[in-house]
Amino acid sequence: LLQYNILVGSIVGGIYLGFCFNAGAPAVEAFIEKVSRRSNFEYGRARMFGAVGWALCASIVGIMFTINNQFVFWLGSGCAFILAVLLFFAKTDAPSSATVANAVGANHSAFSLKLALELFRQPKPWFLSLYVIGVSCTYDVFDQQFANFFTSFFATGEQGTRVFGYVTTMGELLNASIMFFAPLIINRIGGKNALLLAGTIMSVRIIGSSFATSALEVVILKTLHMFEVPFLLVGCFKYITSQFEVRFSATIYLVCFCFFKQLAMIFMSILAGNMYESIGFQGAYLVLGLVALGFTLISVFTLSGPGPLSLLRRKVNEVA
Repeated sequence: LLQYNILVGSIVGGIYLGFCFNAGAPAVEAFIEKVSRRSNFEYGRARMFGAVGWALCASIVGIMFTINNQFVFWLGSGCAFILAVLLFFAKTDAPSSATVANAVGANHSAFSLKLALELFRQPKPWFLSLYVIGVSCTYDVFDQQFANFFTSFFATGEQGTRVFGYVTTMGELLNASIMFFAPLIINRIGGKNALLLAGTIMSVRIIGSSFATSALEVVILKTLHMFEVPFLLVGCFKYITSQFEVRFSATIYLVCFCFFKQLAMIFMSILAGNMYESIGFQGAYLVLGLVALGFTLISVFTLSGPGPLSLLRRKVNEVA
């Protein structure tokens, strides 16, 4: 379609990606979190296999893209079809206690649009959205063009693309290993501190990229991604389930963490694009990094729950 009419192809492709990827991926994340919680299985350990899959795909795509980029789209479509089949046939058995509760009507408190709107009259969802827009959205805008910035440090674009694929694979495999242990760490430090830690790592990577001068430096900065993702994803769900009613977890995640972020990215991507043209990658990264760092510091006071000082006092009391 793009070959015949690039405008129509772009519109149709944008709608397709919006529904299937930008909306579908968060819905699958929320589904996995609910199933994991219902099965008494840590979400982070289930999500670990997503990181493994991402690692394998990054290497394969890095090679395929330099041969024929059409292969990538066929591979993505095939994997999406397999996922659809698995979700269609997947069934979860309800625990006996849940079955009894459903039988007596204990779980029949109706969820409605009115309840959701009342939920957003509270400040907590808006403060979480502030963190997501100021930190996570800023990071995603930075990461959109990082591959182009990364490949600029190599002799040819093909070499840079291959190295980027290999580095992404290594990072995602390490990401998977950290994802396995992330629930243990986050259960000790709390969801708020996990989000603040993720924000700090993201800020360091963005600001560090603005000062990078060699391929080795951008490789090291790229691997910081493996630490950020586990604390952001697992920490987000831990924060939501600790600060809101569990039945609202999917709504809070999809609205605060996904909808508002995608909406903000529309405008932030335009601003970032203008900065890339006017002050270059590194100048734009410095601005984006300072924005992410600023909102991380603000979130110390706006996010609910025990913060870094409370954690420090608890550790001191344990030692004493």
